[in-house]
Amino acid sequence: MTEACNLARAFTDLVLWQRCGAMLTLWIREAEQSVIGPIRSFGSFLRQDLDAVTASLSLPWSSGVVEGL
Repeated sequence: MTEACNLARAFTDLVLWQRCGAMLTLWIREAEQSVIGPIRSFGSFLRQDLDAVTASLSLPWSSGVVEGL
């Protein structure tokens, strides 16, 4: 339970506050080494489109409005 909470908090901090795409690969590596299956799967899922996810954390632009339409 502690591992799940720590990884979830770290990801939340990364996405909401730090917004540092360079740190994403470190988080993914930790997630993929987790014994918690859903977190391990989520890390692998993020790695599949790493460039896009990294850009979303690194760049000030968003396509959210377009995707919402």
